[in-house]
Amino acid sequence: MSVSTQQQVSVEKPTPGYLVFITACLWITTSATLIACNKYLMTENRFPQPTALVTMHMGSGFLFTVLLRLIKPSLYPTWDVLVNDTRGVLTRMFPIAVCCAVSFVLSNVAYIYVSVALLQILKELNIVMVYIVSLVMALTVWNWRVAAVIAAILVFCGMAVTGDLSFMWIGVIMQLTSQGFEVGKIVLMNFYLASGSGTSQFKKLDQLTLLMVITPFAFCMLAIVQAIRWDPIILEQAGNHWPVLIVNMLIAFSLNVIVVTFLKISNGVTFTLTGLAKDILIVSSSAFIFHDALSTLQVACFAVSLGLILFYSLMKLYPTEFQESYTAGLSKIGGNLKAYMTKMPKSELTEKFQEAAKLEEAQSLLSKEGEKQTA
Repeated sequence: MSVSTQQQVSVEKPTPGYLVFITACLWITTSATLIACNKYLMTENRFPQPTALVTMHMGSGFLFTVLLRLIKPSLYPTWDVLVNDTRGVLTRMFPIAVCCAVSFVLSNVAYIYVSVALLQILKELNIVMVYIVSLVMALTVWNWRVAAVIAAILVFCGMAVTGDLSFMWIGVIMQLTSQGFEVGKIVLMNFYLASGSGTSQFKKLDQLTLLMVITPFAFCMLAIVQAIRWDPIILEQAGNHWPVLIVNMLIAFSLNVIVVTFLKISNGVTFTLTGLAKDILIVSSSAFIFHDALSTLQVACFAVSLGLILFYSLMKLYPTEFQESYTAGLSKIGGNLKAYMTKMPKSELTEKFQEAAKLEEAQSLLSKEGEKQTA
């Protein structure tokens, strides 16, 4: 190999741990802040206009992505893919944009009726809904061990929801319908990525480019709906709370950028653990900030649900280790980690962890898009 060839081969250095930690903290705090801000705005005497709020989110999101593209084009590495296959990408993204817009609107409507803690507990059911729909669409293979864990998540989440002291059917129905459209968005993206319907061009799109495609579709659709249901009080309420609305839009876009960044520098396990920490913070902070009442049954069932979700995530990241049994899978993961830490030279250990991180991220992105997000 010539010297010039060697110079072209670049080894990607691992992101320092403190940067991963800082980005994780930013994701958690930004997500919790956005939820608190939405809840604050959705009260009757402030800005209880969910369609108008999401319309502003979509419009500002598109504007910010365009400005960011002009300032730092390197954040959009697959921009040429969109240019070369504009029609194909836009055709596939339209139903995803519809699901995204309806999901956000209904989720904001739910804030009017039920507590933030209850909404966050309901969101844990996304894993159950995605698994069921993926089975129906043949995007995943039946596995009785995975199905048993999914069933347990459903049971404990259900107990946590019914044990909520602020339970109102209309709010729960709105949130579950919102999650149905969110699951539809996730499954459609997985379908395009994993099946013959997805083009190789679509598979290469990065998240910020996807955001730039989704937001104008969603904005136009919601703007039409809002124009049909126009109420002059919207302008009055927006004028009274415009500083909060501007901050809210900035937080919403910042959350998208933070999630994209975190997906790039973290692996599947880190992403999962951070997501669980985010859920815990949101539920606990809602009790402190909004004085949401949490029963003992609700707290206990929610804690068990999070543990089961972590276990399910490990099964998805390390499927071969769990082929024999649950305990064998945990034993193998723990044993491999211990062997890595005690027997391998430091340089080889770093290399192995880098390879594992890339594999974990590839396996988890199909089911976690979005996470990001959500953030």
